[in-house]
Amino acid sequence: MKTAVLVSGDAALSEMVEASAAAAGCVLRVLPDVPRLATLAASAALVLVGADKAAALVGMGLPDGLELQLVGTTPDALLAWSTPLNAPTVLLPQQQGFLTALLADEAATGHQARMLRIFGGSGGVGASTLAAGLAVRAAKQGLKVALVEADSGGGGVDLLFSAEQEPGWRWDKLASARGHIGELSGRLPQLLGVDLVAASGTAGATVVPDEALRAVLASLRRSHDLVVIDQGRSSVREGHPVAVVAAEVRGLAAAKARLNDLGAGVTAKVVLRSGPGWRLTPGLAAEVLGMPVLGKFHHYKRLPYDAEVGDPPGRARGALAANLDQLLRALLGETPLPAAPESKRIGVARWFK
Repeated sequence: MKTAVLVSGDAALSEMVEASAAAAGCVLRVLPDVPRLATLAASAALVLVGADKAAALVGMGLPDGLELQLVGTTPDALLAWSTPLNAPTVLLPQQQGFLTALLADEAATGHQARMLRIFGGSGGVGASTLAAGLAVRAAKQGLKVALVEADSGGGGVDLLFSAEQEPGWRWDKLASARGHIGELSGRLPQLLGVDLVAASGTAGATVVPDEALRAVLASLRRSHDLVVIDQGRSSVREGHPVAVVAAEVRGLAAAKARLNDLGAGVTAKVVLRSGPGWRLTPGLAAEVLGMPVLGKFHHYKRLPYDAEVGDPPGRARGALAANLDQLLRALLGETPLPAAPESKRIGVARWFK
């Protein structure tokens, strides 16, 4: 059974959290300091961070997909550390009932979805198309899947799935979400077995606050098997980063600069995007970027047309579906990485030294 973890040396704060955990029937492990958290985080359903330990936790390099909640007794301290930790806040004792409900939900589910955050190493590489295709293929395999459009300016997910008229909550309704929210299944538009968290293609751009995005992702993590995040231009950090990189020299250069901005200790998985004139090998890309390349997302002539008419990638059997299945298995760790070719590597790689 997964437990919740509290990291705090504040005795009064720990006592209040322990009272909520007892009322919720949740197993709580209290750590007075941060060094042991890295080993316990993977088995924790929820990690509560006391405001007194927030500074020590920033930059620690915790596992991707970990759900953090910042708890404290002073509003100013919670406000100061919420953004650096990318964590929603719980003010005690005022929100004791909310904390009890949150811990009760974790005790009941003990479940965390795998999360993939897809972004382009440069523009025009089809990151949104890949995100949609991976979600479709995962649903075809029986997983409970959500596709989240984190950059909500364009209504891209609605258009990719031709879902503009489908009923359900979109970001214009979810933008006010904060903290802990209940299960969203049944409230979202669903196409081909994929729950969509999308901007409305007809209501105009909706600004999505970071707090709302975190709350929605936390809810989906508890209720789904896989959450695919189409990052776009947003600053979201939840989920394991997956970079889509053009298989050409300029694409590698742009991707290398962007991957360097991920931060110390963060390693992305890389999918190489082929296309007309984009022919560099996965082995070379891995050498240049210093990160694992899981395979290629191949060029298919029909993809631009399919996107225009709202025919999601991977819906029907064929070469595209097989390509997406292979990438999905690799991204979820179900197949080994392909061997890196040894030929034609040195000439281009030395340009990036």
